[in-house]
Amino acid sequence: MKNKQFILLVFSLVFSLCSWGQSSAEVTAVEVENESQLVDGGLYIMTGFADNSYHAMGYQGIKGAFYFSSLQDGSVSAHTLVADVQPHCDILQFQKKEDGWYIKDLTAEQNDDSHCYLCYDKAEVGYLRTTYLTSEKCLATFEKESGGFHLLIDGYAVRYDDVKGRYRLCDDAKKFNPVRLYHVQNTKISLSEQIGLDCIDADIDVSLHRVFKPECYNTFIVPFDIPNYKQLFGQEAAAYIPTACKEGLIYFTEVKSDLKANTPYLIFGKINIPANHVYEIGLVKASHKSNETLTYHIPGLTCYGTYKVDKFASKRNMYIFGDNNIVKVKDKSKVKASLNAFRWLLVCDKTPKADALRFEKVATEIKSLRISRKNDDRIYTLGGLYMGSSIQYLPKGIYIRNGKKIVVR
Repeated sequence: MKNKQFILLVFSLVFSLCSWGQSSAEVTAVEVENESQLVDGGLYIMTGFADNSYHAMGYQGIKGAFYFSSLQDGSVSAHTLVADVQPHCDILQFQKKEDGWYIKDLTAEQNDDSHCYLCYDKAEVGYLRTTYLTSEKCLATFEKESGGFHLLIDGYAVRYDDVKGRYRLCDDAKKFNPVRLYHVQNTKISLSEQIGLDCIDADIDVSLHRVFKPECYNTFIVPFDIPNYKQLFGQEAAAYIPTACKEGLIYFTEVKSDLKANTPYLIFGKINIPANHVYEIGLVKASHKSNETLTYHIPGLTCYGTYKVDKFASKRNMYIFGDNNIVKVKDKSKVKASLNAFRWLLVCDKTPKADALRFEKVATEIKSLRISRKNDDRIYTLGGLYMGSSIQYLPKGIYIRNGKKIVVR
């Protein structure tokens, strides 16, 4: 069968007041018929194919358990075109690791990060499920036989049961109905600072959940360019990039227009805050490899970034930003600095001065560097993630301050 490219129609984006993004483009979907077509970090959809119809694939709670299903409004879906079924399918991502391919359900992960990688589940024999960790039960392989290109998880063929509307794992690839894979571009994807990304290689239409604190210095790094960032963050917001470190001082220069991918910035000023802290970025070309270290070096210091919730082993002269302070991480081997996604920290070659930060054409309000202490006004998540010293603009949840729990409603 020859590759067929389907042009999928999508609705126009609804922009928030903070949105600058381009108008939505047509989503494209190319059928995958050979393993060589797979892209590490690429985005895909899977559909069941029965009675010349396409069936949706989404991870759903059914009678107290989760399954991959084609149910829509309680009944089995059926669509004559891939364009029609695409909006009802979870976005899958293929990731290439040392031992082979793994498939992550990005849609399910955003809803509940315990649902991530497609797997064979012994507790639910015969059904395709997910797990939050990769293992041999998640390994995706492929077989080409007469009549099709088969996807297998842990050696079991992925098939579609059109009677129950569920996706199954079978010993026999001829049981039930086939599934089809499509490589998609320009599809809508939601990113969150609470989860982030392992990798990405796709043209995507991005909604980004990222909490910024106005009038504070916020670290920011993303795997795509943002043209004319003031249209996104507001005309009174300013972005700064580290440009020099000498004689105990760290110099930052204001960026006038575009933010570049994989580059550390400080965002400061009267930042626009949209509903639920979700910024409509628009169409971008995103790229980041899972084994790629996010570093930005200038003489005297190195910035380390992350696109997922991560911990960094303590280094000498390591600092993290919080509100209008930069806080020194203790120089102990067991201490780790925790960061939410799309942030960065810095490591200086030499200990900087107390008033080390210098900003081009701006009167800084940053206070002196502070050494970490057990008891102060700093706020942490229950997982130990530093969130600053003010409860203003914190997401709802339970936090720790001065050894006691506080609730933000």
